[in-house]
Amino acid sequence: MPALSLLDIIIGIVLLFFLITGYKKGFVRQTATILGLLISVYVSVYFYLDFVIFLERFLDLSPTVLQFISFAIIFIVLNVVIHLLGESFKALLDKLYLEAADRAGGILFGGLKGIALVYFLVVILNQIPIPEVESMVNNSYLALWLLDLTPIFQEAINDILN
Repeated sequence: MPALSLLDIIIGIVLLFFLITGYKKGFVRQTATILGLLISVYVSVYFYLDFVIFLERFLDLSPTVLQFISFAIIFIVLNVVIHLLGESFKALLDKLYLEAADRAGGILFGGLKGIALVYFLVVILNQIPIPEVESMVNNSYLALWLLDLTPIFQEAINDILN
């Protein structure tokens, strides 16, 4: 088993950052943020052209600019609404004395996000055919552990990258 390397320290710092951020934001805020982004993108993609028709009555701009404005308005408004709903739900949880559960869930969720990010970065690093990078990955306990975590997933990513 290799000793802790610089890459291990970097991975540890990234994971610690995600754990602390998860604790501070809590599960509800993090979930609202991710749901807000996903829902906002999804709805914006499907309805921005319909909203362009509405905007054309008020704005005399090129179709491209109207499409951009339409997408941006839908995205921002939905994201703000979902954020406000998340904040309201968090306030309710805090009043019910469930803040500790929210923060514990935030740590778990933040840790999972951090592991997912680090995993993808390690898999990408592992595909770089530069001896120094290969050595850095092979000498990292955490990188090797992450690569061994899900071999099927790693193989699928390797196929995509190669």
